[in-house]
Amino acid sequence: MKKPLITAVAAATALTGAVAAPAQAQLSSSLSSLSSLSSLSSAPGKRFDPGLPWDTALASLDGTYRKINMGRLSAGRLPLLRDASLDAEAQAWAEELSRTNSFRYIEGRELQNIAMIPQDQNPGKAYEIWREDPAAAGAMFAPQARRVGLGAAHGWVEGQGWVYIIVMLGR
Repeated sequence: MKKPLITAVAAATALTGAVAAPAQAQLSSSLSSLSSLSSLSSAPGKRFDPGLPWDTALASLDGTYRKINMGRLSAGRLPLLRDASLDAEAQAWAEELSRTNSFRYIEGRELQNIAMIPQDQNPGKAYEIWREDPAAAGAMFAPQARRVGLGAAHGWVEGQGWVYIIVMLGR
């Protein structure tokens, strides 16, 4: 009975974008150069530009995608496929929330999750927040969901930098 689980984990690894070692090294190098740029937005006297995504949040979206799929597999659900149109929808909504300094769901849209993380915390925390919330976990692990899109943007609310992480799920 263990063999199907191993196959499912291998399939999830393939679907979640395992990266070859040379590509990982190149990505790691690129991300370390970006991390020095993220500190510019939090420098004293600087104001966030809400239309610009936060480097670290964008880098964490692939990790969030993998966490969602591993959580779905653990819950006996199929992994989700990343969808470019849902990515665009999630990114547009993240930027809208950032622009309006608000936290709200798209009215009438099912299967969506939003996390607002303080800038000084790891944006990967979004998955843990959703996993602990029954409504968010219900959306994330919905059996009818087959596709997913993710978006991220930073905002400035009441004197503090925040990161919006958005997940849009589809059938």
